[in-house]
Amino acid sequence: MDINQTTERLGEVVKCAAARFKDIGVTTSVEVAYMDSWMRTLDDPAKAKYVTVSLVLTAEGVTEGDEYCLSVGARVSRKRISEQIIERDIAAFNSLVDEAYERISAKEDKSEAINELANEASEDFDKLVTNIKTAEKKQRIYSIVGVVAILAVFAIFLVVSLNV
Repeated sequence: MDINQTTERLGEVVKCAAARFKDIGVTTSVEVAYMDSWMRTLDDPAKAKYVTVSLVLTAEGVTEGDEYCLSVGARVSRKRISEQIIERDIAAFNSLVDEAYERISAKEDKSEAINELANEASEDFDKLVTNIKTAEKKQRIYSIVGVVAILAVFAIFLVVSLNV
């Protein structure tokens, strides 16, 4: 699929999910974002490396910025996107939508449920960032050890070759 077909397909899925939430008194909006490899937002879809369609959930009493957001997206490779991966990601998105719908509809105060979901998502994001930083530190240490080992081997070969 190309990026326009993907955006259209993902948009349809997210709009269907949005319709479900309107039935329980939750305000929804749909946002599309095209991003480069550094995850910076782009205006031109032709230059995008990632496309994301998000469902933003809010209710009366939820402050701006504290909305709960569910997203589905795809990585663009050579201006093409794998349909199999998109369908797998859509299934995962629909599972998240089902869970959010159940949790929000079970509470009388919709804003409380949305705030709980948003807080959990923030905590998960913080854990992810911490894990990424830890992995980067380990990778740096492995890289330094590797470079030192290569230099040591080179020095040994140099000393041996000079003594021969």
